[in-house]
Amino acid sequence: MLPILGNIPLCDLHDATLKPYIKWRKKEGVKTRKKDAKTNQFIIVKRKIKHASINRDLEVVRTILLAAWRSWRCELTGKPWIDNPTLISMLPTKPQTGQRLEEHSGETYSLSWAEQDKLFPLLSPHLSAMCLFKVNTGTRAQEVCQLRWDWEYDVPELELSLFIVPEGYVKNGEARLIIPNQIARSVIEEQRRQWFGQSDFVFPNLHTKRPFTKIRNNGWRTAWDKAALPTGHNICHGVHVLKHTCGRRLRAAGVSRETRKIYLGHTDGDITTHYSAAEI
Repeated sequence: MLPILGNIPLCDLHDATLKPYIKWRKKEGVKTRKKDAKTNQFIIVKRKIKHASINRDLEVVRTILLAAWRSWRCELTGKPWIDNPTLISMLPTKPQTGQRLEEHSGETYSLSWAEQDKLFPLLSPHLSAMCLFKVNTGTRAQEVCQLRWDWEYDVPELELSLFIVPEGYVKNGEARLIIPNQIARSVIEEQRRQWFGQSDFVFPNLHTKRPFTKIRNNGWRTAWDKAALPTGHNICHGVHVLKHTCGRRLRAAGVSRETRKIYLGHTDGDITTHYSAAEI
């Protein structure tokens, strides 16, 4: 932001002075790699940037203005840097009228059982194991990538084990309880057979024995396309659909919102409802 906004005093930052930065971000767009179907080589493609991405930048400005008003003080006078922060308007992430545009956030998507049966066999074995565990536990991608054996605890009364992810590895800053169901436990046992004693991580990289940095990679995108699942700017089709899928299946099975909230690792019940779309 500095080349465009760096010389503007904090007290003069408002929607109008932020417009040049927003215009520049939209013009730059987002550049990603994509495999060309004809040449089988990766090429750089450019697409429009989502409003949600620009809003994260605007949140940085908003945070700075609030800190300059509430926390930061002049060393000589003890007064705040600015008298009152200006309200920064966010860009719309959903269509207010008409159709959903490319810059709007995509709709959430949940896999049906048939779609899961089409998708998972197309994934590599290690990626399939991570996704099968994720869709049956409602975990976030990094909770799966960073999962460690020393986070496992036996519960003899129930004849099973569970995982407790420490606060520093969880998005909302609270320790995360992971209770594997029968399918997730079968994944854990297979990983135990391969990796226990060989790596500290449950789902390590085959070569480095260190954790993967992410689950969504070219393997996921290629498998999604081969399975002929929905694509396009109006559909969210990253690995996060597995968390939505888990929430939806829990709701369809009659699991209470309070239990779903704990199972999905949420602190806000409304978010739990968002992740648990109703079945028709």
